[in-house]
Amino acid sequence: MTENDVRQMLQRRAGDVSPSPDAWADIERRLTGEGGDGRVVPLRNRPARRYPPFLVAAAVLVALGVAAAVLSGPDGSSRVDTTPASPSPTAPPTTFGGSSPSLAAVWPATTVDGLNALQADADAGRRPDLLNPRAAAGQYLGDRFLALPGERVDFEVLEYRAGDSQSGEVPYRADGLPGTVLVRRTAGEGSIWFVVGSTSLRLPVVNAGYDGRRFTAGLQPTAAGRLEVALHGGDGDDPVRTVQDVTAGQQIELDQALPGRRAAIALMVHTGTDGVVSLAEVRADGPAPIRPAYCEVLDSVMGERPESYVGSEAHLADIGRLQGAADPAIMQELKLYYDFVVDEVSPADPPSQEVENWPQPVRDALQRIDAHDSRLCRSGP
Repeated sequence: MTENDVRQMLQRRAGDVSPSPDAWADIERRLTGEGGDGRVVPLRNRPARRYPPFLVAAAVLVALGVAAAVLSGPDGSSRVDTTPASPSPTAPPTTFGGSSPSLAAVWPATTVDGLNALQADADAGRRPDLLNPRAAAGQYLGDRFLALPGERVDFEVLEYRAGDSQSGEVPYRADGLPGTVLVRRTAGEGSIWFVVGSTSLRLPVVNAGYDGRRFTAGLQPTAAGRLEVALHGGDGDDPVRTVQDVTAGQQIELDQALPGRRAAIALMVHTGTDGVVSLAEVRADGPAPIRPAYCEVLDSVMGERPESYVGSEAHLADIGRLQGAADPAIMQELKLYYDFVVDEVSPADPPSQEVENWPQPVRDALQRIDAHDSRLCRSGP
């Protein structure tokens, strides 16, 4: 949703809102209806890529472009280290990764990529406002209120109230009326703050949810007026808009189709008959995708193995387990690989374990297996 979208919705004064006494635990409860200073720290850097043990032989790994080294143990034995070489000895920059309710942002970005870009800006000194929860809340309010064409809303941002080291709320007053901005970061010092929602006593929202197909929520405005809702998926798509007249105390059940999004973000604006504008913004994430059983098997067989593993009974058993969970797209390649190892590879014959001695069709099959595994099991959110 663009700033113009927000401006079109917010054409009057600030909302009649009231702060909450608690912080993050209460934030989550109020956003779902189930009832200082810092920057957004990464959830974690993306883990180093690892390959399954049936590709552990050094020759196989080199053929697939993976750094591998045969390491000598204290007993004189050798093993293959499958950890990819680091591209640089320098520390990685702060980044967001993964998929987590901790990243349920409505502002200043709604995606991991967007937050990463803003984190880089803050690290470079271009967005110092995001390193302070009070300043971040003020910028959010500016985006929602001060940019109104032909309108001026005077607001005062009050002191940040921490719930814990990573979350809290920022009370404010707009044209004398109270409100609350709910803020969070994913770790401690060194990460930007983002907004997870805003609340209003005149426009209470309960039981907000999204099942991947429809957004639902309950509202009960405390004053008569007009209710506008702009619903979007947080991916830059155009919002779905609805407008209706409401009466004081009316129970409203929102039920809007929004299929195939990763989340639903609803900006709700109530314009009272007295001209007072009340704002509430909530986000509900869809269900996490179900991970294929093949990926679970792949995880269970990944790790370091001795060189003697290639061609062993344990090696064949692991390939067999993958075959049992594989989808048709990769079954032929796994069968080709399994049959070749059964017939041609033996721990007693080290040259047979070296991939450069294997037929090109088998080596091609290994590359297709790895590409398949990367797409299905190792791709990021």
